[in-house]
Amino acid sequence: MDDGGRMMGAAPRARAECEWPPAVLEATGTPVTAMRLSGAGGPGSFRVEGPRGAIVYKRGVPARELAWHRWCAPRAAALAAAGCWTAPLVASGAGPHPWLALAWAGEPLPRDRWGTAPVLAALAAWHRAGALWDGSLDDAYPFAWDDALTGDALAALPASGRAAVGEAWERGAEVAQRDLFAPLGEAIHGDPNPTNWLVAADGPESRLVLVDWARPGRAHPAIDVAIALPGLPTWERAGEAAEAYLAARPEVHRPDADAWTRRILLAKLWSAVEFLAMATRAELSPDADAALAFLREDLPEWSKSQLGS
Repeated sequence: MDDGGRMMGAAPRARAECEWPPAVLEATGTPVTAMRLSGAGGPGSFRVEGPRGAIVYKRGVPARELAWHRWCAPRAAALAAAGCWTAPLVASGAGPHPWLALAWAGEPLPRDRWGTAPVLAALAAWHRAGALWDGSLDDAYPFAWDDALTGDALAALPASGRAAVGEAWERGAEVAQRDLFAPLGEAIHGDPNPTNWLVAADGPESRLVLVDWARPGRAHPAIDVAIALPGLPTWERAGEAAEAYLAARPEVHRPDADAWTRRILLAKLWSAVEFLAMATRAELSPDADAALAFLREDLPEWSKSQLGS
């Protein structure tokens, strides 16, 4: 799962101690220093650095994330030729507690570049190249919006917020199932929030690296566009994002200029609802606190103003 960056930004890192798999120490050399990386989904990611360099070690990863990296590792050159970069796989382990060791691929995307046209063009490149990585999706992320999700999200809101969003969320869930989660959707990342983009360490500053492949699946690409935008966008901002994304995908049919804007806003609402539901289910770490406070305060009014009451 993403960190709070789906809505806000990254939390500070903290030093950490851990026992590392032999393959990690082989890649870094010893002795190592380790820094825990922020993330609302849990404490399982570390930057591990030694005499030979730095890697990212992720423990307890979802099976689909492990499968995605193993599928894409031998296809890295083809993906790069299509304009798609991610953190290269160094080593991995399966079993009851899957783990990944990934090359340290870059530095966080500066805030003034979050959700900009170059980011959306890089996202479009991943979608265009979906045929190269669609084969990894036997265990695709189950995008959905059902009554249980709504109920858990409402439980995370104050009483005044719950009263304000009921009708908008009920209508949103119905439309999302039809317009966003169709079974014949494209291969999408599922969580390209601003903190999951890096500026490449070994290339031009314009080369963007997309990481954290815990949620790849098949659905409407507007979901990825929405999550790539920070905060809760206005209709105008969502429209600008749609134009920037579609400019990089001229092959996409555009029957209605506003249809994409509506889908982006609906996808952002679903993403926020899912995030709140995860809080109720105790699936988030303290790194999510700032994002949760923001959503509890602003989401009810945004839901009404952008999607109707």
